[in-house]
Amino acid sequence: MATCGVTHRTSIEHEGRSRHLQYRLPAIACTSTTTVYVPILMLVHCFGGSARGEMAKFAAHAERAGFAVLAPEGLWKSWNTPSCCGQARAAGLDDFGFLDAAVEHVVATLPPLSQSISHGLFASGFSNGGFVTSLLPSRSRLHWRGLAPAAGHEYEAASTRPVPISIFHCEDDSAVRFDGCCASNTCCCSIGSERAACVGTRSLYGRWLQTNRCRGVQTQ
Repeated sequence: MATCGVTHRTSIEHEGRSRHLQYRLPAIACTSTTTVYVPILMLVHCFGGSARGEMAKFAAHAERAGFAVLAPEGLWKSWNTPSCCGQARAAGLDDFGFLDAAVEHVVATLPPLSQSISHGLFASGFSNGGFVTSLLPSRSRLHWRGLAPAAGHEYEAASTRPVPISIFHCEDDSAVRFDGCCASNTCCCSIGSERAACVGTRSLYGRWLQTNRCRGVQTQ
């Protein structure tokens, strides 16, 4: 049984490589005298980022909310999605298989999470990690209850079922453009450079409204 309130580091084998991850149980999982429901929040770092950086940003918030946190480490500080980024994409890594395996490893290791894999999996990703997060409904074999991609979203992402989602993207983002990355709209790291047409965040948001069967839009 892992110690609660402490960040643990481990590795698993995937595609013949040792892949690293960090995880953390909230204190309530160890102090409660009754069985507690502990959801999992998976954090997917940006291109050039790290699991340690994501854990540092979210650990305190997750502790207060009673969430377990899982932060996988991308090889070469990158993740493989169709439009982004770096050496992971160039190598064609099975990163979605690794993320599923990372979740299953943590759930098997930590008894308080035994129900989380079917009832309480959530994910948030930043930039390259946002591209990953947006694809989980179609690329992961697990059931995700909510997604929050920030500053990045795959342009052809498709989900066949409704999934609660929060999309955050600054209009003045110069790395991953708010109005879409494509060959005619230069972005960081050749993101979307093979695309002929740009797909902006508003368009992606509209697609999710349809997928989630939303009947209107409210702005404040």
